[in-house]
Amino acid sequence: MRAAAKKSPSSSVMRIILIVLVVVFLLGVTVSYLWVQPYLKMSKSVDHLKRIILFVHNHEDKYHALPNGYPAGAKHRFSWRVQLLPFMGAQGKSLFDRFHFDEPWDSPHNLKVAKQMPDIYRTPFAPEDSIHTSFVAIADPQGAFPEPETPEHRLSFNSIVDGTGQTVGIVHCEGTGIVWTEPRDINIDEFVQLAKTGRLNPPSKGYAPMVVRVAMMDGSVAPVLRDVSEETLRAICTREGHEARPKDFK
Repeated sequence: MRAAAKKSPSSSVMRIILIVLVVVFLLGVTVSYLWVQPYLKMSKSVDHLKRIILFVHNHEDKYHALPNGYPAGAKHRFSWRVQLLPFMGAQGKSLFDRFHFDEPWDSPHNLKVAKQMPDIYRTPFAPEDSIHTSFVAIADPQGAFPEPETPEHRLSFNSIVDGTGQTVGIVHCEGTGIVWTEPRDINIDEFVQLAKTGRLNPPSKGYAPMVVRVAMMDGSVAPVLRDVSEETLRAICTREGHEARPKDFK
């Protein structure tokens, strides 16, 4: 009988090395994926910001006024987000036409329609079935989107005395708990809290970025670092505070 062939020690070593290399490669791919994912998600969120502020510009171009939550003929106030639907193509216009503007935003019918939130108001950080918006405006009396005293009370770009490039319009914020059709956003105090901590107060749930992204009223998107002073944060939220361009915000 022939003696069984002995395995070469070198072949066993090569097999072990190959297995180790494969494991290291797979770990590297996994780590890279996990590291890159938040950046890819944030990139998409920034794209949504740019598109939303573009729709705001389209609204102002057509009506010579910024959206104030009162679509033409509406008896009740909705969100400015609803007013932008007609500028989102046929699908947005179709969704807009399904709302009953003679009813409150939270009527049974309108809440049913609200379940079809456009993806543009949701980011990859939010659940896919969420109807809570990830984008809010500065709805402060001194901001670009103040709560209107009457349906006829509307601002325009001419109302932004400080300049559209120096005034915050739309803010990316996760875990707002705000239904996208709801006529509710954040005030300046809440924006300061968000910029300093990544969350609203009381603490919002979900992703808390180290850098909050905002869309300025001129259409640009800017990062707000946490070391920006509170004075600056308040200055960039007002439309006619007559402040000089803050040095710690570029």
